[in-house]
Amino acid sequence: MSVALIDANVVVRLLTNDIPRRAEAARELLYEAERGNIGLRMTALAFAEIVWVLDRLYGLHKRKIAEAMAMVLGLTGLTVDDAPVLGAALSMHADLNVDFIDAYQGCHAIAHGIQSIYSFDRHLDRIPGVVRVEP
Repeated sequence: MSVALIDANVVVRLLTNDIPRRAEAARELLYEAERGNIGLRMTALAFAEIVWVLDRLYGLHKRKIAEAMAMVLGLTGLTVDDAPVLGAALSMHADLNVDFIDAYQGCHAIAHGIQSIYSFDRHLDRIPGVVRVEP
């Protein structure tokens, strides 16, 4: 079976259905992956781009984004790089009202036993398990 990367815009079309023919094409692609006809892989960076687009361009609530992206993480036939950390970051993003990238940084630190993050961003202070240190 061949494996291909899936770009953020394919998933955005699926989730927003703002261009119905593209949303349908995205559904068909993911259906083929679910059936095992193709393997799909998504980078953590593409995943983060989807979260950003849904938040900043579509204005979706963080909880709705978390629900939609948790569904993406659970799709059969789609492998998402760093999925456990991304899943934890989705929850943190919604629950603690921090930017997704900050939540990802915090969850990445925790997952790798890193206890501090050098940053000027005070939102990181909301993340339990890591200490923000100003340089």
